[in-house]
Amino acid sequence: LDARFLAFNVEERKAASKILSGPSAFPEVKREQLVADIRNALYCSKICSYAQGMNLIKEASNTSGWGVDLGEAARIWKAGCIIRAGFLDRIKSAYERNPDLASLLVD
Repeated sequence: LDARFLAFNVEERKAASKILSGPSAFPEVKREQLVADIRNALYCSKICSYAQGMNLIKEASNTSGWGVDLGEAARIWKAGCIIRAGFLDRIKSAYERNPDLASLLVD
């Protein structure tokens, strides 16, 4: 979506092309390293997405007085929801270690 949005405005693209230049040469890439880097980037994006979602739930729970146990929520999702990601075990463990965890990003 971002690429489409950026490509949509032709005038902005033309103006930007006068200021920005692409790479003059492409670095040599080792396939194994590229795959590892992409895997790590995807894992990082997953952590960030879960952290953002858990922070939203935490804030709504605090504001509304719901008392949501985030570790328990992760356990329930893993057991009976479409999410069922193994990563939820790590989230559950993080909140068990520290129920007041500010963000998964600092665990």
